Order: sequence, then C-alpha cells, then structure tokens
Amino acid sequence: MVPGKHALYITAVACVMMLGGCKVPPAEVTCDQCGEIQRIDKFVVNGDASPVGMLAGAVIGGVIGNQIGGGRGKDAATAAGALGGAAAGAEIERRQNRAIQYEVQVELDNGAQHTLTLLDVSGFGVGDRVQLVNGELRHTSS
Repeated sequence: MVPGKHALYITAVACVMMLGGCKVPPAEVTCDQCGEIQRIDKFVVNGDASPVGMLAGAVIGGVIGNQIGGGRGKDAATAAGALGGAAAGAEIERRQNRAIQYEVQVELDNGAQHTLTLLDVSGFGVGDRVQLVNGELRHTSS
C-alpha cells in the first residue's frame, strides 16, 4: 500500500465512525387538528317532558280545580285545573331534566375555527393548546 493511500483510508473510516454517532433531529411534526381555545361559554339546556309529568300535573290540577266552585262552575274549574296542571307538570319535568353544557371555540393553527358542544370542560381553559380528536379535546404540548 502507498503511504498516502493508507492515511486516506484511516481518515475515511474515522469520518464514518464520527458521523455514525451523530443524530439527525426529527422533522417537525405538524398537527392539522391542533389549536388554541378561544372561548368557553356555559349554557343550560332544558330536558324533555314525558307524558308522566303532564299526567301527574293534570291529576293534581284537576283535584285542586274540583275544590273550587259548584255545579257547572266546578266542572269548568276542574277542567282548567287539569289543563294548567298538565302544563305545569311538563315544565317542572323539563326543568328537572335540564343539563349544563359548554360551547368551546377552538382556533386551529391553520386558521380554521371549530365549535364543540361538551358536557364537561374540566381541566381546560381559554388559551390552552389542544388537539381535536373525534369531537373531543385533548391537551397538547406543541
């Protein structure tokens, strides 16, 4: 072997070994469903009324209406009591079945706006970095 050629091989091997220990930084991961919470609004949704609430209200209203007046006036008071009781019973049931929900507005990194309606926003606040996954929010560190 020629002395200069031997030194060239050693230099090449040393360079390969040094580069083998270097790590290439990973490419930046983009998230098309990531963004920041812009707004959280709380609202109340009345529940549904079933025939049970209306029927119970009608019976109670009819009994109370029957205590008023006499003759044909008693019949009218009973009917009015039953109608008023049915309406009151339905409204009471709607209020008993109400739920608190939250409307959360997220501005994605690409500028798109998404609004979600959620039952619970515990652990989330305006300004938090989040990712939208199947209609739910998840915290993200990026």
